[in-house]
Amino acid sequence: SISRQNRMDLAKQISSAISARSSEGGDVNGASITEQLMQNPELLAALSSQLENLVGSSSGLVESLPAAVRRRVSALKKLQRQHLEIELEYHAAIAELEKAYQKKYTPLYEKRQKIISGEYEPTEEDLEHDEDDDEEEGEEDKNAKEGEEEGD
Repeated sequence: SISRQNRMDLAKQISSAISARSSEGGDVNGASITEQLMQNPELLAALSSQLENLVGSSSGLVESLPAAVRRRVSALKKLQRQHLEIELEYHAAIAELEKAYQKKYTPLYEKRQKIISGEYEPTEEDLEHDEDDDEEEGEEDKNAKEGEEEGD
């Protein structure tokens, strides 16, 4: 765990780097801070070292909570793990379902490709469609003809 003093020292170093950058008239955005850190290897090393120490360490927040609240947090963590397990099952099932339907789609895609390339000419059976489609196409044809006549 990082001591409070080390955190404060690191925060001061970063703050002074940001202040120095802004007093120079530079931008105080992420790229400028990164640039400043890259120019100061000691500061970068200190920051990296402190960040590495944070991995897996406790902030102490949960430990500072009352026992009843810690129990709730523990129960919520367990529920979250259960949720994650179900979600993994869900994604596995979706993947299997997609594989099964891909097998059904493949012949359609192959036939579509043959029609597009001219390798296959559609038969009357291939041309069948709903009556609703006929009405829409009829209206489109009628509108197209009217447009042509007006253009003459």
